[in-house]
Amino acid sequence: MTIIENKQRAILASATRLFIEPGYSETRMQMIAAEANIAVGTLYKFFKSKPDLLNFVFTATISGTETFAGSVKNLV
Repeated sequence: MTIIENKQRAILASATRLFIEPGYSETRMQMIAAEANIAVGTLYKFFKSKPDLLNFVFTATISGTETFAGSVKNLV
């Protein structure tokens, strides 16, 4: 597993948990980055907005993948 894949898995786990509790509206990108143990800038390198990240969470959940590359492969 690459460093990028590890970061994506951490982002997915953190975003999934925080979007549930305290909820999507209350969750800030800074909170997700802090829980994933990455810099906020790193999070924005992967996802330009919170809606983009939510789309990734949905796609990864539906497709059963944990990385952005895996999610894209399953959509094609």
